[in-house]
Amino acid sequence: MTVYYIETEKATDGTITREAVDDLGRKRVVGIDTAHNHLHEGEMFQSTYPPAALANGTSVTFLLKVGALSASRSPHLTLELDSTGETWLYLYEAPTTSADGTPQSVVNKNRNYAAVAAGATVFRAPTVSADGTLLSSWIVGSGEKSGGSGRESIEWPIAPNTNYLVRMTAKNANNVCLRMIWYEDAD
Repeated sequence: MTVYYIETEKATDGTITREAVDDLGRKRVVGIDTAHNHLHEGEMFQSTYPPAALANGTSVTFLLKVGALSASRSPHLTLELDSTGETWLYLYEAPTTSADGTPQSVVNKNRNYAAVAAGATVFRAPTVSADGTLLSSWIVGSGEKSGGSGRESIEWPIAPNTNYLVRMTAKNANNVCLRMIWYEDAD
């Protein structure tokens, strides 16, 4: 059975109310999780480090800078790492840096929204003198013969006006791809 979404009301502020009905006109309840809803609302963003080779023992470090947002709009962060061998991933809060590094692209995951995430920016290869507080770490893959994918299943609601460090370190020569995904709830 097909479910259709019918526009039932359009408020003066542009808010649209939709009703789910099936192909016989019967009302239906359709549920999606919160993150999926933020995607539909144009509030979900991603920065991707595309597949690249990492030599044994080398690291790639990113600085995620969260601007002056209200606590209700603070980003909810999820990290995803793919690797063809063993790679360790770290998340730190409040690192000490003297240079941001190279700006990275941030895209809105809902391609119908042109806005770029105003609340958070991402940089590669910052100059770091202290990592900050270790919040979490992951091991993806196992040794030289087995790679894998890792994703944090619960989001990190990260604080406004705070910097975060994301570092991946290859424990053997392999290929990696990292995605930083977050949503910012509109106030």
